Amino acid sequence: EYWADLEEIPWHPALLDVAASLALDRSGLVPSGCREIRLFHPLDPQLYSFVSRVEGTTGETNVLTVNCLLLDDTGKVLVEIRGLSFLAPVRPQARLYPLEWRPRPLLQFPERPAESLFLVGAGERTTRLAVKLKEQGCGVSVEAIPGTAARAEKLAAKVLETGCNRLCWILPESEPVWQPLFALFKRLLNYGLRQSLQVLLVGRGALALDGLSGGDSLAPPDNALAMGLLSSVIQEEPLLSGHYLECAEDVAVECVADELLGMDFRETEPIVLDRQGNRFGREPGVPLAEPETFNVSENSVVVFSGGLGAMALTLAETVGSRFNARIALLHRGEFPAAEQWQELLEESNDSRLSWRIKQLQRLHAAGIDFHLYSCDICQADALQQTLAELRAELGPVQGVIHTAGLAGAGFLMHKQRDAFEEVLAPKVSGTRNLHDLTLDDELRFFV
Repeated sequence: EYWADLEEIPWHPALLDVAASLALDRSGLVPSGCREIRLFHPLDPQLYSFVSRVEGTTGETNVLTVNCLLLDDTGKVLVEIRGLSFLAPVRPQARLYPLEWRPRPLLQFPERPAESLFLVGAGERTTRLAVKLKEQGCGVSVEAIPGTAARAEKLAAKVLETGCNRLCWILPESEPVWQPLFALFKRLLNYGLRQSLQVLLVGRGALALDGLSGGDSLAPPDNALAMGLLSSVIQEEPLLSGHYLECAEDVAVECVADELLGMDFRETEPIVLDRQGNRFGREPGVPLAEPETFNVSENSVVVFSGGLGAMALTLAETVGSRFNARIALLHRGEFPAAEQWQELLEESNDSRLSWRIKQLQRLHAAGIDFHLYSCDICQADALQQTLAELRAELGPVQGVIHTAGLAGAGFLMHKQRDAFEEVLAPKVSGTRNLHDLTLDDELRFFV
């Protein structure tokens, strides 16, 4: 199939790799070096490989060294490889590093204030921040959060026309929404930035602030959607940078102004300002000596959303065998009864269906007690009914593993809002429904 490649690549690396790999006496070896390669003639589509192991490098040693001759069907040597070494790398033990909030240096007003800056938001915090920025000599344009696509388009046009290099978006706390920010970013990308633009998102609730003053466990987490949107869009547009600022409710506007004017385009990770105006960033902490473990009672239930997906079907065997738990696989739509599986494997051309059936048969062969439930977790009433059914049929729910999700495709500038909402539905509405409807269950874990 790929013989034509030899016309352009006389010594094809794939052929060389396969020929040399004939010497491997065990799995897990990777190439680590080569003393000499002598190229005499281009490779033929059909060739022979004669490999000899260098004495003293086999058996229990971590290094295997070989010599390799590649010959055509007449015995003519085409390539000679000498001293080709393979190494068996030692796999380090997996280590888990908790993320911790560490102090970061405070930012200061620059000597030269921003000439053109957009402040998007409403309410007292936005007003006080605008006053403070103007006192520092900044050219500030205050704009309301665009409620429609047309207004977002006008705002994007203003940003580009004025040539501003900083934009601060104050996320509302009453009804956090990501759609206006999505509309603005999309139009900026479609128009095309002509110079760098730094964006600061200011909000509350997107981050868990364990151990920090100003952490509000009751703040709605919806602002995490806006934070994630910014983190994604700066990967698509090199001229766009910025980060999310988690602010305590009563933090001084001077601290927010410092963050905005002192922004570094290389700062892309979220920053926290606590009630005293101290600045924090996330960093890996000391690795855990022993990762926290979870267990469930015998004959309890672990619920998987996205139950017919690859992740759920892979994890179900591990969870079911380790905990001796019953597995409830929640999935959308209909799925054939077990009595039809073998016939479908023999007759169906649906590769996805066949794979799922084989995985379920594997679970059954492993002795896993699993049960299928058709349910759309985005529909709260349907999920409530399904959870009630499985509790009655299987027992108490003690674990939830939420794997349901849709993979997005393409860049932001080409996406429509409907496509965004379709991807977000299981991860936002579905997560909230699973959380709300298992509050009365004695859960050991929710993943």
